[in-house]
Amino acid sequence: MKVVGDFNKISPQLKEYIKLPKKDTVVRYKFLIGVRDFDNPNKINYPTQNIKTKDRIRDPFSNEFVDIGVFKEKKIIEGNETILTKKKWLAGGSQEGELALTIGRIEDDELYEFMELSNENESNPYRDTSVVPMFKRIDVVKNAVNQNKARSARFTALQYVESLDDNGLREFAAAQGWDENEDIEVLRNLTGEMADKKPDAFIAFVQDPEMKDKSLLKYAFTKEILRHDVSTNKVYWTKSGTVLAQLERQDGKSYIDSLLDFILTNKRGGDAMASIKKQIKLLTQAPEKVPEPAE
Repeated sequence: MKVVGDFNKISPQLKEYIKLPKKDTVVRYKFLIGVRDFDNPNKINYPTQNIKTKDRIRDPFSNEFVDIGVFKEKKIIEGNETILTKKKWLAGGSQEGELALTIGRIEDDELYEFMELSNENESNPYRDTSVVPMFKRIDVVKNAVNQNKARSARFTALQYVESLDDNGLREFAAAQGWDENEDIEVLRNLTGEMADKKPDAFIAFVQDPEMKDKSLLKYAFTKEILRHDVSTNKVYWTKSGTVLAQLERQDGKSYIDSLLDFILTNKRGGDAMASIKKQIKLLTQAPEKVPEPAE
């Protein structure tokens, strides 16, 4: 970082921190403040804006305040040295709120060093957090890793959907509170949409037996296999009217959570869950098609 007058006098350690990446590396920054498009709420417009090229930072290694900046030229006005700053700007909308700097270009190198130390850079670990961040550095490698993970999760979730037979789809639909007697292709499409849009949540659901059991219990109440008395906090078998469980009231836990705790810890819990699943299975079996009479 070039020292100009009293500017950019940072410590050797901070110079090492902003060491330039290898030549021709493209470093990207994303601007954080935009305006939602009135006609398209999913689109963000980024107005043309000047990038601030002067700042005052605290050098974390020397613990001294340092004025930093990117400078174009020096002029002498009435015996006093005046330093003029360079200006960079972002064309509104055309770059989707991003600024790309190519290392090896002198102007881009200077701006890179400044932006890495700017208090307005959300990615700067040494920034003054009282300053509202205006941009952040795009971590290309991290983004690639996240995108690869998301793609892998989506693939795994969709593979699971393809592996489900008709009964498995109807059981899954029942656990979700859908109409399990819907046409099987409609259920497969609904399940596929869930896997496609929220693959991580989908995978967590199908791999977590507790989460699945909670959904099954919820469905058992929806279909009136079970009934919950709010005043006594008891759960009854609806058909027989007998008590399945006296639940404990616990802060932060629903009666579904408490009932699952009961099933997992009570010696009668396994039989109760088996009975619930059996009754749900009877409800979720597709109705047999009556053959049409021959003409």
